[in-house]
Parts: sequence; structure tokens; C-alpha cells
Amino acid sequence: MMTNKKSRVLLFCTSYIEDMDSWRNRYARWLSHHRQLAGDECVMCFIDDGSPYVPNKQTLPVYTSLDGLSPAVKGPFMFRFEERLGRSGLLSYPGWWRSFLASASIARALSCDKIIHVESDAYLFSRKMFRGLLGLEYGWWAAWCESQAFPESALQVICSDQFGALRLLSQRDPTTFCNMTAERFLPFTGILKQFTGDRYSEFRSTIPKNADFAVQILPDQKIWIR
Repeated sequence: MMTNKKSRVLLFCTSYIEDMDSWRNRYARWLSHHRQLAGDECVMCFIDDGSPYVPNKQTLPVYTSLDGLSPAVKGPFMFRFEERLGRSGLLSYPGWWRSFLASASIARALSCDKIIHVESDAYLFSRKMFRGLLGLEYGWWAAWCESQAFPESALQVICSDQFGALRLLSQRDPTTFCNMTAERFLPFTGILKQFTGDRYSEFRSTIPKNADFAVQILPDQKIWIR
């Protein structure tokens, strides 16, 4: 369901930043693009899995506990776990699960009533899609990955009526999600099939101009806002 109600929105990606090049080529690029798209309509955040590299704290404040977070925080900022959980295999990525599910507590601390998750290798291109995501008021939504024929976990919207389900998952030990794929496991209530996008880099070198979003974008692929 879409409405015109004004929400306080957390827009985040998960992160693990190996070095300055990784920050510049992936994470700073993601931040610059989505700040340009979202303006001041979202509180932007990296939820970090114990990265060895941390950007300049004067331009990107870093929090390591919920104590410092409040509705007064405007973002962008980083919420950083000190200990890395990482990824040990294709279906074993507790670091991602912990970071992703921490968005429930962070949103509550910030008094947000909507969460938009756009992974760090995913990009929103169209203002039409962004406005559509902001207009969602109920449900747990995912974009659609056409090539894989499953919900795209790299692009989700979680509205306040689903925060309880998200918090319930966040109470689990992240290692218990091993051998589960987020695309198949997460309790999506709706799929955003009206928007065009895919994991294009898996089967072509460029992104179609009519794409509303793309996932698994490479550093040398062109990005835009339309």
C-alpha cells in the first residue's frame, strides 16, 4: 500500500571496508549517489562488520553502541560492530545477518518508522522508484530479481508494522542463519515487480537505461539518476 504520509526513514547498507580504496570505490560512491537521490528525506547509515578501515570520523561519525543514537542524529553515520563475524562460505555469512538485523534497533533509536535497505553494490536510479519506496506504509517488501526469479534481498523496504518481525529475527544468534538464503528465508509480504532491475553484471557488461535499480554493480559500471 502506498500513501503520501511523511515518514522518518532509515536508509542503510551493510559494510566491510578493507582499506581506503575499498571505501572510495564502493562505499563512498554508494553514499554520494544515494545522498544525491534522497536528499534530506532519509537518515543514511552504514552498519559495519568490524572493518579494519574506518573513514574520517569528522565526516562520518561512528557509533559502537545504541547509547549515542537518538532522533537528533541526522546522518550519515556508521554503526560499527567491533568484532568481525564475516563470511566463511556461500551460505554462511553471519556478519551480514548481524548487520542487517541490527537495523531494527537502530531504527527504533532514531524513531524511524520505515527502513530502506540498499546493499552497497546496489543502486537506485529512478526518482520514480525512490518516491514509490517512500510511499510504502505497510509491509515488508523486496525488489524482484528477474534473472534468478526470486526476491532481491539487496533492496528491501520494511515498514513499521513489520518491525516486530524484524526484531524477532534480530534476537537470534547470527550463526543460526547459516545454510539459509536471505532471498528465500526473509518474510516478505510483497514484491515490487513494477520496477525494472536485475543483477546485470552476471550476464552483461552495461546496465540498461530503463533500469530503475541494479544490484552487484561493478566499480567501472556507469551509474546515474533519472
